[in-house]
Amino acid sequence: MSGKGHSAEDWVPVYDEPLHRVQWHNEYALVYKVDIPCDTLTLWHRHCEDTVYIAIGDVAVAESLPGSSPVVRQSPCGAAISRAHKAEPLVHQIRNVGTDHVRFFAAEARARPPGEPRAPLALAGHGLEWEAERFRVYRLDGEAAIDGRYDFHGLIVALAPMGVEITDTAGAVTHHALAMGDWRWLTPPVTCRHAPGARGVIIEWR
Repeated sequence: MSGKGHSAEDWVPVYDEPLHRVQWHNEYALVYKVDIPCDTLTLWHRHCEDTVYIAIGDVAVAESLPGSSPVVRQSPCGAAISRAHKAEPLVHQIRNVGTDHVRFFAAEARARPPGEPRAPLALAGHGLEWEAERFRVYRLDGEAAIDGRYDFHGLIVALAPMGVEITDTAGAVTHHALAMGDWRWLTPPVTCRHAPGARGVIIEWR
């Protein structure tokens, strides 16, 4: 550890900040979840990899940057943003100033996946919300079942309880009942059938 995190000069890596819990990683991605109780302050910590963040529930935090006063930031449930921490590392501290736990899903981009650049998905029920250098985010939207074939590495993240049937590269079919905030990694080519009323996002790695 680089320090104890009690000042901006004595920050810890995000992986050593106790309220940021690493869940999984491979050569392309590292997934962690953020869970900050009400009126709780994180340690000063540093992000240095490009990251996509998704709010799991409504979020209100006060963010402190070195040498600056806290700034309150609010995000509605399901808001997805990307920050280019690789080029511009971020040292900050967060306090939960809302009335409920702050919960974020976060995933870092590591090695670039193999293959040539591809056009965005053009599938029914998949709305392209935004794209950045390392990610594209699609919003699942449909009252009927949504089918998708994904020829990219990426993630499904549930924003409400949802069911999904996944057929993997070997043709094996698995059924998943995802709770809010649950996720699954996608290794291409993979086919998914999202149950009617699915609320979630698909994140494409680039």
